[in-house]
Amino acid sequence: MVANDSKLGNWSLISLILSNNQLIGEFPETLCNVKTIEYIYLQNNLFSSGLPTCLGSLEYLQVLDLTNNAFSGRIPRSLGYLPRLQSLHLHNNKFHGKLPSTFQHLTSLVTLDLAENEITGILPSWIGQGLSSLKFLTLQSNNFHGEIPQELCFLSNLQLLNLAQNNISGPIPSCFGNLTAMTEDHSDDQFIAFYSNATFGYGERLLDYMKGPELEFLTSSLTFLVSIDLSNNDISGEIPKEVMSLSGLLNFNVSGNHIRGKIPDNIGILKEMMFLDLSRNQLSGHIPQSLSNLSYLTRLNLSFNDFSGRIPTGNQLQTLDDSSIYTGNPQLCGIPSLNRCSDSNGTPDPGQENEEEDDDNHLWFYSALGPGFFVGFLGFCGPLHFIKSWRYAYYRFLNKVGNRLALAIAMKVAWFRQKFHKL
Repeated sequence: MVANDSKLGNWSLISLILSNNQLIGEFPETLCNVKTIEYIYLQNNLFSSGLPTCLGSLEYLQVLDLTNNAFSGRIPRSLGYLPRLQSLHLHNNKFHGKLPSTFQHLTSLVTLDLAENEITGILPSWIGQGLSSLKFLTLQSNNFHGEIPQELCFLSNLQLLNLAQNNISGPIPSCFGNLTAMTEDHSDDQFIAFYSNATFGYGERLLDYMKGPELEFLTSSLTFLVSIDLSNNDISGEIPKEVMSLSGLLNFNVSGNHIRGKIPDNIGILKEMMFLDLSRNQLSGHIPQSLSNLSYLTRLNLSFNDFSGRIPTGNQLQTLDDSSIYTGNPQLCGIPSLNRCSDSNGTPDPGQENEEEDDDNHLWFYSALGPGFFVGFLGFCGPLHFIKSWRYAYYRFLNKVGNRLALAIAMKVAWFRQKFHKL
């Protein structure tokens, strides 16, 4: 079907939703005459050619979603003069050239998704200076180069920064610690309600990888997009200790760079972390034992670095018993690697020699598990029934854990779908 309706200009529209069709042809330029329009959803079609400059005349436009089409040419400068624009999605098209400097005027912009295009140039400093409302910034898979501007640290509302698969160089700015939105717990209901009812009248959606196959995050699941992805660039230097202050961070991916030095010893304070990928760098030293404090960690990759010493164990790390996590670090020892640890005299670690004996010594624990559970269950349920504050706190905890479990299941489903399609 060809999208070319000359009557569109005679309509009074607030929203145009033509997503997930087989529409071909150019962008319907007659839309520029629909001055009342606020939402344009044309994602997942076959539109091609460039965008008309007249789009800049739609003063009420709040959302423009052109994800997964074949639009090409330069991004019109006129888009930078849309005073109410909150969400701009140009993901997976063929746009080229530099990011228009007029975009610095988009002070209401919350989401900017330009991933998977052919955009070039340095990362402009005005992103941090002008786009004060920005929460979600994804520029993945383009041709940006140069260093990460310090001005990005002015974006105190930013909770997603995805610069993966570009040609970015230089260090990770230490001022990342100023990204205060990444220090907050976004899992409460008020945050979700804000996105559902206030910011985007028709809901918001974002495509992101979060260390795995591409996932679509809808309005309610945007709470999980607290992420920094700088993978597959030319970034050097060390991991700044200031990153450890981002206590709400769920995903940190700096794989495929030239980062050196050690993992900060206090990485265990990032209690919300679910995905951590430091692979294919030049990191060295011991792996901090505090990693075992990351109780939500479901994916970990430390492969192909220069780590040495004993692989830490305990708590959540026991569930990640996969030798591929540590591949390419020949100086590591301990489970799950094949290298046994030795003391300073070269004597094998007696802890590893006597693993089977240790298992036998702990059989008493399992034999007492049933009665202990019953007594503990009664001791827990009694106060929970009579103390209201405990009951409310417990329900909030269940909601948080349930949300994380839902994300983990979604990640697994998407991974299996991707493997199935490859077959």
